[in-house]
Amino acid sequence: MHSETQQRKLDYLVERLHHTVSDKAYSLLVVGSYAHSRDFAIKDTTDLDAMIICENKSIDNILSTECYEGYSVNLDEAMKHLKVGDTHLMSTRHSYNDCLFTVHFMNPDIFFNLFMSPEEKRIFSFRKIKKDYIYRFQNFDGSGFDIRVENYPVSDGFLVPMDTCLVIENKYYLGSPHNKMLSAPLIYFDKTEMVSKSVLELKKSLILKMIKEHGADVNQNNISLLNTLVRKAEINPEVLETLRREELELLS
Repeated sequence: MHSETQQRKLDYLVERLHHTVSDKAYSLLVVGSYAHSRDFAIKDTTDLDAMIICENKSIDNILSTECYEGYSVNLDEAMKHLKVGDTHLMSTRHSYNDCLFTVHFMNPDIFFNLFMSPEEKRIFSFRKIKKDYIYRFQNFDGSGFDIRVENYPVSDGFLVPMDTCLVIENKYYLGSPHNKMLSAPLIYFDKTEMVSKSVLELKKSLILKMIKEHGADVNQNNISLLNTLVRKAEINPEVLETLRREELELLS
């Protein structure tokens, strides 16, 4: 059942996040349920999943903004691994206005050349404790498989990888990063105008891979970028219809 109360809380959180980082970052994107399920599948437990594209040196300034008031987690180790290149993004997760929200910080080079690449890329983050999670990978025909996340121990925690996609027996399976970008992300600002362009270019690249794998005469009912969306049943039907039309235009 759709929770209007939770949606209002999330609306306020997004507004505050937008306001506090707009002068400190290149882009702010919101992905996940808030982006693709508004007015449809927002629940009392729905959190916010945001991505901030900025220079590493700007992260400290963002962490001192209103949205991080009272945030007491020591991020020295995470920043150390980010600065030396062991990891490609840094993530924070905490509560604000009674809503949980996660922010993934990435610099532009990482976002455009790794996160948005149509090729197989592995993106690392740092965690002080092991991450117990299962990633879902899906093909254009809807088939897929689950892989439990790996944890590589280092002296002060764990390096945790996330694959953009996997190619197995010549079949292309999309992973979590691509799923985020295909599920109608909300772009709140994009100073270089490159984020929206890169989303479109990713879709074009994936359609070419889909046609190469399944043939030029693709029937969208059976073969589609939409089949790669792991939580398609939770996506607002109006959003799904918009994504379907956009895909048809790219196929024509």
